Amino acid sequence: MGASGGQLPSNLAALGFDTKYPIHIASSPGRLDVIGGIADYSGSRVIQMPIESHTTVYIQRKWKSKKVGKGAIAITSINKSGEHTEKFVKIPMCTFFLNNQERTLQKYENLNYNFSRYKSWSAYIIGPIFICAKENDIRLSTRDNFVIYITSSVPEGKGVSSSAAVEIASCMAFLSLFGHSPSIKKAWKHAPLYSFFCGECYCWRALWNNGPISMLSR
Repeated sequence: MGASGGQLPSNLAALGFDTKYPIHIASSPGRLDVIGGIADYSGSRVIQMPIESHTTVYIQRKWKSKKVGKGAIAITSINKSGEHTEKFVKIPMCTFFLNNQERTLQKYENLNYNFSRYKSWSAYIIGPIFICAKENDIRLSTRDNFVIYITSSVPEGKGVSSSAAVEIASCMAFLSLFGHSPSIKKAWKHAPLYSFFCGECYCWRALWNNGPISMLSR
């Protein structure tokens, strides 16, 4: 994981990346339940074993659009395990802002409706990123443009945490865009929790009445 380490894809331009801007990378493995499995949902102790298959997320924050509300997040996802699948979605940045206002992020309870207009799989990538930004007062703009490329060898739907792998890698790659200040380092420690709430609440259902931090304090 790092701001510039890792092997970059050869087709950067085709994926929407611009060589003028840095590309940040994070990777997370799949995992196998040894003891406990889904018991961790209720706070029980479990034993998990990382597997060799992993998910890697490449993210770039590009130029700002000249006009407010014209920024977007473009996501390409390729799973190379078993049946090769490729997915793409482009989501306007204004989706995540209250009444399209610049710099005012949506409330959690509004996000489920907003995500329903787009491909549901994208929530596993955007969800942790949105929580990171909102909980740590990371300044985003409706003029921002992001490119995200995901490649994974973790089998989907096989009980080896493919969703957790992409959530955590997305969260860590996003945070790496903002350096290593004390506040960002603190956010890194919470990254697995942001990912947990996104995945297990699947696009905010349990977040409608509670933000992640208030739920953690219970």
